[in-house]
Amino acid sequence: MNRRSGRISLVASLVAVLLVLGASAAVAQSNASDVADELQAQGFFIENGASIDPSEAGRLVAVARDAGEELFLVFLSNEPSSGATFFAENVVNAMPSGIVLVIAPESVGYSGETAVFSETEITAAVDQALTAGGTDLDLATTFLDALPGVDLGGDLSPATTRVPTVTTPPAEGGGSGLLWVIVIVLVGGGVFLFMRSRKSGSASGANSALGKAKAEVQKMLSAVANDLLEMETEVRAANDDRVDQFYEDASAAYSKSSEAFDAASTPQQLLDLSNGLELAIWQLDSAEAIL
Repeated sequence: MNRRSGRISLVASLVAVLLVLGASAAVAQSNASDVADELQAQGFFIENGASIDPSEAGRLVAVARDAGEELFLVFLSNEPSSGATFFAENVVNAMPSGIVLVIAPESVGYSGETAVFSETEITAAVDQALTAGGTDLDLATTFLDALPGVDLGGDLSPATTRVPTVTTPPAEGGGSGLLWVIVIVLVGGGVFLFMRSRKSGSASGANSALGKAKAEVQKMLSAVANDLLEMETEVRAANDDRVDQFYEDASAAYSKSSEAFDAASTPQQLLDLSNGLELAIWQLDSAEAIL
């Protein structure tokens, strides 16, 4: 009886989902450095067609800076294929510090290290902005106003920071917004996509997209570890060189994935872990077929 056939299908599903996730992230990453350069120069980025005025964006950045938070604002007129949260993550990876809030036509997301506010406070502020809805300015204003201690005041004059002309956007693939992948989870052998969008107003868990996928990889690691322990006595008793080799190879593949697990933080790294686990499962199945 093959005790791991169900797990093989789960790994295959996870691999397929991560391929989609990785491809989407790659699209966003292609222009992340350009956006990051603009953010570091002026504190905000406005894609042509976004509804906010540069003076308004500059003022909001200044308000956040006055509160002690290194906040950067990105306003997109085209929905990134990977969604706002992954776009924000890719931009943050190209920057030395700060937190990036991305407001796109169909999603709002953030990523980065905060200096003043907790992640709970940031997430709650995003939730409130999504619930309130409105224009780009409305969303950004509601977000900041929801943060404790932030004083928006009533002055809509331009901020003291440099206010440039609207940035011409780089070509962003997938602007149609057909793929709004935010959170990917495997449940009961099925693949479910959870979307966080301005239409639905649901913002919970958007910043844990990779964390959800990583948790499933961790479950697979545990399952393979249990199979290795369960089969060890039977493998040794068989005294068969072929079985020993398959078992040892499976152990090595498992160890490699296990050692790399903590540092895995990108879709490609999780995909590599999944491939390693799939190899370990195949080797255990091969050993079991001989026993």
